[in-house]
Amino acid sequence: MTKHKRYEDMSIEELKQAIKEMENKMGYIPRKLKTGEDGALLLDPNNPHDREWYENDEDYSL
Repeated sequence: MTKHKRYEDMSIEELKQAIKEMENKMGYIPRKLKTGEDGALLLDPNNPHDREWYENDEDYSL
């Protein structure tokens, strides 16, 4: 049995690789989002997965 490093002890590159391996095992393909001129992620109010952000914008404001 191989002992794995704790996530807290991994480098950024090791974390990225671990995430990629988990995604491959799960068959999960992350969605690509467009970004605005200021670098903000542009969500779709018609997408039910994004709607929470639009309907609760007060909860997510800085």
